[in-house]
Amino acid sequence: MKYTNEAPRPDIPSDVENLTETEARNWLSFSKPWTIEQATLIFAGHSPKSRHFFQDDGASGFWLAFNFWHRFKSLSKDSTPKSQKDWLELAERENWPLPRALMAAISSEKSNQQFQTKQESAVERQTRRYQMCIDSGMELPTTDFARLPNGIKELANIEGVKRQAFSKDIKIHINRINPRK
Repeated sequence: MKYTNEAPRPDIPSDVENLTETEARNWLSFSKPWTIEQATLIFAGHSPKSRHFFQDDGASGFWLAFNFWHRFKSLSKDSTPKSQKDWLELAERENWPLPRALMAAISSEKSNQQFQTKQESAVERQTRRYQMCIDSGMELPTTDFARLPNGIKELANIEGVKRQAFSKDIKIHINRINPRK
């Protein structure tokens, strides 16, 4: 697979964030398959948190996103990828360029043997979600009674779950590492 040149583009507004390797790794570990909008932004090298930009204009201001958006919209319901692995196989089959952050995340996933079919346990999921918070720079409380910091909802969206379920996993992990006395 090849990767795209990620030089700054003057036609992309400053509020559209680039995809980072950490975020790409998180998107690869989703339990739910990517939506067409998420895949468009990921393959174009943008953070799926920036999805507001193309909902109004079909990504017409972003040549690579526009290109992927129209390719993906033309897929039939049966041929739409059902998992992240299927999305990546489609990209490889079609020889589509991938952003550097996604390539690095794929490489680290393969080297860490995390692309397994093994079902993730609840403890592993809770630990991984806690680590997502740490990796995104959040300062988490040491007790499960304390309020969680802002930004939990965005991470829950990345995981494809509700904020409450994500928060519950974080608090269970906090209680595990700092049990109540």
